[in-house]
Amino acid sequence: MRLELEGFPDPAHRQLRESALCGHRAIAEILELDPKEVTADAHFANDLGVDSLLGLEPLIALEVQYDIRLTEDDLRTATSLRTAQELITRKLETA
Repeated sequence: MRLELEGFPDPAHRQLRESALCGHRAIAEILELDPKEVTADAHFANDLGVDSLLGLEPLIALEVQYDIRLTEDDLRTATSLRTAQELITRKLETA
């Protein structure tokens, strides 16, 4: 399976793209789902059954990894892998 990772400029955000793949695998593992179910646009809560507490774990890890700060509003907008990727990209571009 190949996860679509559009929106990441090459090569500056190569590490972020790789992290997105790791995040994809981690979410599938945490939720005990087949990775095919965890698509870029699958809604964390509605499609994957992620509660708010479980959803924080990968986002906090990205905060630490990229030395960025996510606000509560940021966390509310990161509802899928795609929106989380877009959020991190914006944060890195404005840092």
